[in-house]
Amino acid sequence: MDSETTHDRGFTLHIDLRTVRTGLVVLVGTLIVLHYVSVAVDATDPGRGVGRVAGMFNLDEERSVGTLAAVWLLSSAAVMSALLSAREQGVDRRRWAVLALALVFVTVDEVTTIHEGLDQVLFELTGGDAFLTFLWVLPYGIGALVLGMMYIPFLRRLPRDVGSRIFLGGVLFVAGAVGLEIVGSEVFDRYGFGSTAFYLVAGVEEGLELTGSALAVLGMLRHVGSTPLHVTVASGVGRPAARVREHEGA
Repeated sequence: MDSETTHDRGFTLHIDLRTVRTGLVVLVGTLIVLHYVSVAVDATDPGRGVGRVAGMFNLDEERSVGTLAAVWLLSSAAVMSALLSAREQGVDRRRWAVLALALVFVTVDEVTTIHEGLDQVLFELTGGDAFLTFLWVLPYGIGALVLGMMYIPFLRRLPRDVGSRIFLGGVLFVAGAVGLEIVGSEVFDRYGFGSTAFYLVAGVEEGLELTGSALAVLGMLRHVGSTPLHVTVASGVGRPAARVREHEGA
């Protein structure tokens, strides 16, 4: 027997979708409630003591529990899209791959706020004389619309409960990220950043984004589970596993 061998170890991951669904409902609901609690606390103790701690749950803050949850949901959706791309064939393989890349971009943007940098560039190009304060919603909104139109035939090919969840999740996410951002732009102009009115709108905006992400994750998770996903890990050096087994059987 050859001294250099390769060993295969496989495992199958079992996930209860109902448990995941319940967990996501509790997570998103709790984050939304805590956001409005933080807004109320900040109104009475702005930036000090309890107000500073409560700010960690303000969904509009980049360094908050909400941002961590958003990144986790989006990155989970990106990973599942990549897994589905590896499993599928033909045009659907490319569709899942492009979706995975788009989700990676949105995840990175959630952390690095690329859209805010773009907003500054557009503001300088227009000389600050534009009908919107947050101009980044225009290219992002157009991109989301084009991508959505391209993906409608693909989503219709998926099982109904899968495609409908991903579609509705995408609609809710874009409605929050783009639609409510336009409303927030008007509130910003009238009441200013950090005002109670601004944070009230921000709670709806971020709540829609979290809800949309959670719905998409549930849809993808259901589709991943439609075919058992068996992961095999090869370890060792030398000949490929198949050849080793042939040698052992000789």
